[in-house]
Amino acid sequence: MRASDQKGMSPVVTTIIIVAVGIPVAIALAICIGGLVATFTRFEKLEITNVWASLGSGTFTINMSFTNTGSSDATVTAVMINGIPYDRWSGAKVIPAPSISAPVGKALSLRVEFPNKSTNGNSVLTSGVTVTITLHTSNGEDYPKYVPLP
Repeated sequence: MRASDQKGMSPVVTTIIIVAVGIPVAIALAICIGGLVATFTRFEKLEITNVWASLGSGTFTINMSFTNTGSSDATVTAVMINGIPYDRWSGAKVIPAPSISAPVGKALSLRVEFPNKSTNGNSVLTSGVTVTITLHTSNGEDYPKYVPLP
């Protein structure tokens, strides 16, 4: 048998087979990667929109408004004063208490209260001091805001 006697598939048939197999594979791959991208690109972002402090009857009150502007729901699991959990400061409380659910796009607020001259070890919170209030989320993100005490 000579090499010239052998018949193969025509280039047109070969092209049709490659396209018929290649397009569905490409579509399936695009769907899989699209799903992964959507899963791994979701994020939380708390935007603190307003914060102010007041002093009344010997108690400081810090009011904080914030919105989750990310693409994934967030949960505030801890509130810290100067990097220390609020419940380690004498007489401090947060209303509402963590864990605070922050759905995407929802505006929320919280209130931190502590007595004048609240202490933690050698640290004292009193008028004229600037404190850092930090919201800590379940994803490990921290959102600090500086507030001068009146």
